[in-house]
Amino acid sequence: MKMIATPRQVQIMEVIHELSTREGYAPSLEELSDELCMRSPGGVVSGLQSLMKKGLLTWRRKAARSIRLTPAGINVICHRRNEVEMRLHARAEPDPCPHVEPMAPTEEDVRAAHRVIDGQIAALLEKAAKMLRTREAR
Repeated sequence: MKMIATPRQVQIMEVIHELSTREGYAPSLEELSDELCMRSPGGVVSGLQSLMKKGLLTWRRKAARSIRLTPAGINVICHRRNEVEMRLHARAEPDPCPHVEPMAPTEEDVRAAHRVIDGQIAALLEKAAKMLRTREAR
């Protein structure tokens, strides 16, 4: 597959996706630069501009927390994760018990999934409340 994004750009997209999923809203430039261990947001800005040109994310520069991955950007992340998993599985030992059914998710897995869903619901409720306030202000 042709390289769509550089490894650093993929890293930026992965951090955007991770922070958005974990927090329930888009990250700020400062949060991105902290997560990416950059000294200033300037490096993040140039990375975001390159990703916008490639159609992998959208960003309204003057709007707070407006960084969003496009479906194409999410596909790049998924493709990268699949590549990593394939490499890991290629190195892994063969399954000694292929006839054993996989284990059910643990309680911690379920709790983690609930936290993600709760964060997404809270973000949607906050957005709906903001829309209502805007509508009432008119």
